[in-house]
Amino acid sequence: MAQRKSQPPLLRAASFAQGINPFSYDYENDLKLTVWQKLKIGFNTVLLLPLRVVFLVLAVVTAWLVSIVTMIGLSDTNQPHTGWRRRLSHAIPRLCRVILFGFGFWRVRTKGSCASRDEAPLIVLAPHSTYLDTFAAGMALPLPAVSVTKAANAKIPFIGSMLKAFQSIFVSRAERQSRNLVVNKIKERATTPGWPHVLIFPEGLCANRKALVKFKSGAFYPGLPVQPIIFRYPNKLDTVTWTFGGLSGAYSVYLTLCQFANFLEIEYLPVYKPSEEEKANPCLYASNVRKVMAKALELPTAEHSFEDVLLMMESQKLKMPLEAGIVEYHKLRDKLKMDLPQMKELISQFSEMDQNKDGNIDIKEFAAYLKLPITQELQDVFSMYDRNGDGLVNFREYVISMALISNPTNTEETLKCAFDLSLAV
Repeated sequence: MAQRKSQPPLLRAASFAQGINPFSYDYENDLKLTVWQKLKIGFNTVLLLPLRVVFLVLAVVTAWLVSIVTMIGLSDTNQPHTGWRRRLSHAIPRLCRVILFGFGFWRVRTKGSCASRDEAPLIVLAPHSTYLDTFAAGMALPLPAVSVTKAANAKIPFIGSMLKAFQSIFVSRAERQSRNLVVNKIKERATTPGWPHVLIFPEGLCANRKALVKFKSGAFYPGLPVQPIIFRYPNKLDTVTWTFGGLSGAYSVYLTLCQFANFLEIEYLPVYKPSEEEKANPCLYASNVRKVMAKALELPTAEHSFEDVLLMMESQKLKMPLEAGIVEYHKLRDKLKMDLPQMKELISQFSEMDQNKDGNIDIKEFAAYLKLPITQELQDVFSMYDRNGDGLVNFREYVISMALISNPTNTEETLKCAFDLSLAV
């Protein structure tokens, strides 16, 4: 049999090791309960859980009533609260602390202090990993802030009314026009006197605190100073993480309520003042602030984003593992000029080849899809897709190779992009 031909160095570069999946938390594997822990949860289910549920219902209803009263007679929601409405809103940080107390956070440790609005009109918080971050953010500031949140949150019972009462900015991820309007509102409220801080989770979605994912640039367009605030949940059992790949939010709430004590640390980092270059480039500004926060958290950064979650959902629909859809979308989009619809089309093609539905294609599946026998020539073609030479092609390798093959013009530039992606860390 003829020897297998070696490929040019650019095509044989090692594929990027995807490593951590920042959107998945598997409670069955990541949260392994001992017999003693299970007994404690059972004991607290009987004695502690009912008391906490009653306490939390009273606290949430009280916060909801405060928001309802705040909205009475309010005709213009595009102006900041004044007078008695503003004084009444001072109760919200305290109520957020009461709600956290109901979840078992007896003590919340803080480091540093919140900057005034004059020093930093914008507050950015990370990592965003749990529903509890909403209440942590609420208690982190001395006065209620204008939060930027997804439009779907406005429909949540009680919580939606509170967000509306305190003039949150709602954004629809699927509508570009909505995102543009939100950026304009952030600019307006951050620069207009009378408004409180504008508060943003720049990751834009919940991750699992194993890396800081790509920051959205909306908070950084005004080019104003920001204060980064970081959250840590140093609990022995991580029951608070709530991500796409994990179990239901209800089960996370149950486990958290059944812990005798939970812990939260809030650290206020120094105000970050942008350079002229960062003011002119919001993406650079966002990236540099993320680096500062990641360093303080001792976490890596990753270029994953909400689009990766959409591809994960697409992968799940096609009966493949969630992880198959994770490609670091923005990095590939910028380097290979591929948009989300194109990647969705490619993952559908990939699924047709992946007969075992394990998120990888081997030479047999490749040959079966093409209805060809396994020959040396076919193995050479397959090796162009198998960028790390492990005998398998994952979806990320498939996307890079398809970009390489389907763009014969400007081959040198495309090869360089593919090589850069292969060596990215």
